[in-house]
Amino acid sequence: MSEIHLPEGCLLVSVHRSGKDIIPHGNTELQAGDYLTFLIRREDEVIAREQLRQVLNEK
Repeated sequence: MSEIHLPEGCLLVSVHRSGKDIIPHGNTELQAGDYLTFLIRREDEVIAREQLRQVLNEK
């Protein structure tokens, strides 16, 4: 997660994986099939989605 630069004030609350919720830390690695829960301002949503797409497409 530390390689993803989300807008200020954007918070990844949990990663739902294989029926379990994980509280993410800087070293949490996202996996295919993960569901992410964020707290984010509406006006930052497009920026956050684009940044996530860029990082996930690099993997």
